[in-house]
Amino acid sequence: MIDYYKRNIQFVIMVSVWILSGMYGGPSFYVIIPGSLLLMRMRNMHSEMLFGFMIIAVLSDHWKEQLLWASKIKDIYMLMMVVFFMFNSKEFKYRNMVIGPFLLYLVWMFIPLLRSPEAFLSFQKTVSTFLLYAIIPVFMSKCLEEEKEHFIKGAVLTMVSLFIYGLFMAVILPGSAFIMGRFQGVTGNPNALGILCTVFFGMFTIIITHYRNYFTRNEIIFIYAVVLISVILSGSRNTIVSILIFWGFSYFFKQSYLFGFTALIVIAVSYHLLIANLPYILDSLGLQEYMRVENIDDGSGRLIAWKFSLDHLKNDYLIGHGVGYEVYMFRTFGYDLFVRLHVGNTHNSWLALWLNSGIIGLILYAGGLIYRFVSYSSKTVYALPMLYSVMFSATFESWLAGALSPFILQLLIVMSIIGQLSPEPEDLKAESLPLDGSPKPIV
Repeated sequence: MIDYYKRNIQFVIMVSVWILSGMYGGPSFYVIIPGSLLLMRMRNMHSEMLFGFMIIAVLSDHWKEQLLWASKIKDIYMLMMVVFFMFNSKEFKYRNMVIGPFLLYLVWMFIPLLRSPEAFLSFQKTVSTFLLYAIIPVFMSKCLEEEKEHFIKGAVLTMVSLFIYGLFMAVILPGSAFIMGRFQGVTGNPNALGILCTVFFGMFTIIITHYRNYFTRNEIIFIYAVVLISVILSGSRNTIVSILIFWGFSYFFKQSYLFGFTALIVIAVSYHLLIANLPYILDSLGLQEYMRVENIDDGSGRLIAWKFSLDHLKNDYLIGHGVGYEVYMFRTFGYDLFVRLHVGNTHNSWLALWLNSGIIGLILYAGGLIYRFVSYSSKTVYALPMLYSVMFSATFESWLAGALSPFILQLLIVMSIIGQLSPEPEDLKAESLPLDGSPKPIV
């Protein structure tokens, strides 16, 4: 890892200048970051362009004033990458591994925005979402075909660096790294950190299984430790369960797909029984305080948000009101919800998608997501566990409905990496998670 940072010291310095100019340089970041992006394009540093986008996307999710520059430059950064693609389309000869199943949803989104109370903002978000799915995976395919090891290592270490920075801040400035006793790292809140950890945990497990010589045993242990420490400090119950779902179903599907589907049915049937007895189970394990048992029944206010959303959908469920409508709605009725002890938005991606794009958009998106991962199940045994983990996480947070969010960007990386894998040999499905870097990669 240290050697990788040394070899890419120029990019590390460049990103450091971005952050410093954004925090202390006034409007200078409007010149420095686009200028750096042009320089990277001239040097064909496509992987670094994506890493920079990842960093800015993560920082833009933070609510602190010092990081507002990231949200201001994010759209410009994205637009410049689109321009690079349009004027150099011959260089991007590789297939988009992601967009196919989502294309109907992406086209449909332009219809609900006609009913949006904030039409121009909704239009911007709709276009941004379309471009994110249409253009960014093409960059990823190019990087995976032309500089696979560099891109995969860089994608992992970029996220790990952000996690490490968050932990470092927890030591030197705990007041800015924690909120209400929960660790938020470099993100805007502990739940956002949890989502990043959920998707990254699955992505990294897939990578070290199919590209075993990219990371040494000690590096793998260190990276998992950084992620799990971040998860534990965040206190995100959703993240803990999502990772356990990924880990558990990975074990089941390694035995056989029949075993995996049987486990899914058993868990689905016994779900309500488990939830009903969960407070007693956690109390017997001494985890009642850490897992905040006192508000499990109402989901930390989520049930209030879900009921409010469903009540709103009773007479307006078909078409929706455009991307970002759920944010507008919860902002408009924020005081009424605050009185009922809820702060935030829907905390449910499926309800957010329903509010934004109607039942039609919800079906199109959910169907596309399921189809994409099911179609990839022949490439890796982790495809379906990843799908279950993402769907569970999205049930308690509205991250799948966001525009240019770091979580969706990370999910696109996962789908792109899986998409370029060869079909998985049967003997790999019986193997345990690799922890050394000696064997050669399978693909």
